[in-house]
Amino acid sequence: RYDMGDLVRVTGFAGRTPRMVFVGRAGAELSAVGERVTEPQLQRAAALACPGATHVSACIAWAEVPHLRVLVGLPTANAPAGPFASGEFDAALARENLEYADRRESGRYAPPELLLLPETVWERWRERRVRAGAPEAQLKDPIVVEAALHAELLALAGTEPR
Repeated sequence: RYDMGDLVRVTGFAGRTPRMVFVGRAGAELSAVGERVTEPQLQRAAALACPGATHVSACIAWAEVPHLRVLVGLPTANAPAGPFASGEFDAALARENLEYADRRESGRYAPPELLLLPETVWERWRERRVRAGAPEAQLKDPIVVEAALHAELLALAGTEPR
């Protein structure tokens, strides 16, 4: 037994052995002004704002007023999200995280930037990591990411970072 920092959800049992699904990493959060947005909160907000979402990756865009840059993977390629989807994500995340809601309301955090991408972007990222020698079983979806990984995902989608 090891303390790996993984958060899991028990989805059932095989006899007395629990079946678990990886949920996220303990301590994996985004915080620019004390809001501490977690991976599960990002996943739930993406699912509410973009029904059918299969992946979400987010980083902080550092500026005078910081904001989240959010990539959402969908089963089919879609055009970049409009203000409606960004507004829906923002509202869903505010319901998930009261500190985020407070920072948005006070103007200390700007609205999120949301881009819809085909889910194949994350599949290509995974394939690239495996080819580079990462054990496939140890790869977890990149949810809370640094700007460099955010840019890598955009490049895999053929989109230039802003």
